[in-house]
Amino acid sequence: MSWLVLVLLSVLLSGIGAAINRYVLRDEHVYSYSFLFTFLSSLFFVPLMLTEEIILPQTTGGWLIVLAAGVLWWTINIIGFMGISKTDVTLSKPLASSKVVIVFLLSVLVLGEAVTAGKIIGTILVMAGMLVLTWKKGWFTHLRSEGVQLLLAAAVIMSVVHVLDKYNMGVVSPNFYGFLMYFIPAIPLGVMAAFRLPKLKQTIQNKWKAAVLVAVCYGAMYYFILQAYRLADLNAIYPILQLATLVTMGMAYFWLKEKAEFRQRVAGAALMILGAVLVTLGA
Repeated sequence: MSWLVLVLLSVLLSGIGAAINRYVLRDEHVYSYSFLFTFLSSLFFVPLMLTEEIILPQTTGGWLIVLAAGVLWWTINIIGFMGISKTDVTLSKPLASSKVVIVFLLSVLVLGEAVTAGKIIGTILVMAGMLVLTWKKGWFTHLRSEGVQLLLAAAVIMSVVHVLDKYNMGVVSPNFYGFLMYFIPAIPLGVMAAFRLPKLKQTIQNKWKAAVLVAVCYGAMYYFILQAYRLADLNAIYPILQLATLVTMGMAYFWLKEKAEFRQRVAGAALMILGAVLVTLGA
């Protein structure tokens, strides 16, 4: 299957999953939902592991890199979901997409991937789109929001994780790696949720269907991304993933009724998407 087809499937699933996450986190406890999300998503990879030869890291350093990626995924789940719970999805998804700039830089500095004029111009447009998104009665007003600050922090950490994901595709079999990246965060999140059993039970009772749907969306999304990383460069794949912003914003507008400053956010998202396209064409 073409890497572009894999990425476009990931785009659709990511956009849908992000909108459902916002729907759930309007009412539910972050730690409880984060545990359900990561645990159920890890189960998605269990049957897939039976379809491949499991390849493990051959050195202690290789294992440390894999474990570091898992710990970073745990951190992202905590601060990312907290940010989503405090921010409209029409703003949170494009802001999370700002990590495309950091991924581009790291892909060049760490992975040694090529630099072209299209990639540079596209990256500048992504940054411009982010500035448009954060404008409200003066530049950077939204940056004072705790939710926005948490999402930007998650974006920086996520950038590092995607570079580690790409690197680890030459070290670990993809389905086993996908399982670990959800199961490792699920362990500390499960301990944290255990101290809040009433809230965990409430989340399961109220939103178990949504949790299962999100786990399927993000499990499949991650599967497709890891497969694509085996076929193409990170800085060619990652900008296209930002098109998930369109899916999320459309669902937020028509389903969640989040229409505040929608035109402004569409303009910012459009700049970011145009930048992503230019980066891809320059790959």
